[in-house]
Amino acid sequence: MTKIFTFSGVHGSGKTTIINDIANRLTNIGERVFVLQEFPYIPDIQIGTIDFQAWYQNAMRQRNKVVNRLSRGGLDGEIFDVILLDRHPLDVDVYSSRLFDERIPKVNIAKEVQEMHHAHKDSIYRQIDYAGMFLLERPIKDIIASLETRQKKEEHRKAWGEKDIEYLKYIIDTFRIFKENPNIIFIDNKVLNDTKDLVFDYVIRRIRDE
Repeated sequence: MTKIFTFSGVHGSGKTTIINDIANRLTNIGERVFVLQEFPYIPDIQIGTIDFQAWYQNAMRQRNKVVNRLSRGGLDGEIFDVILLDRHPLDVDVYSSRLFDERIPKVNIAKEVQEMHHAHKDSIYRQIDYAGMFLLERPIKDIIASLETRQKKEEHRKAWGEKDIEYLKYIIDTFRIFKENPNIIFIDNKVLNDTKDLVFDYVIRRIRDE
């Protein structure tokens, strides 16, 4: 049976680095692994509108189709042992919170995000049975340093200003709402190599837990 793991967290929290490391380790021990990057772009559509709901539901349907196809031999007939998802619908809920009607006080946004996530979990993306859902956090100074380094290497990326950093802090705080969720494995990614080992050990245990 295909094991599906998903990774959430703010930009620069280490998701892609860890996913690539886990994928390489699993491949080296003979596991058939597929890495899928999801939701690289969230449209600027106001939450609560018909347009946003239409986009969201279509995105979930397409995403579920891809995941189900990968786990049932739909890619050249190959069935993968492990699927690693770079982002989860939870990320859409958190990042979309910036699109809430400005009349909603910021103090209430956390509650709105929780309610939206709960509604979506029960209605749209419950079809996927995850072997593990990771939520990564990282010290903000390390995130900013990582993003600034990435910006220097990739000139098309804009430089980070004070407003961007404030927004980054807001997204981190919003993700923390789910820190105590029993279905989510929260990891404080302070030491990257330790995080890689921790995630890999968990993935291996779940793969062998047939």
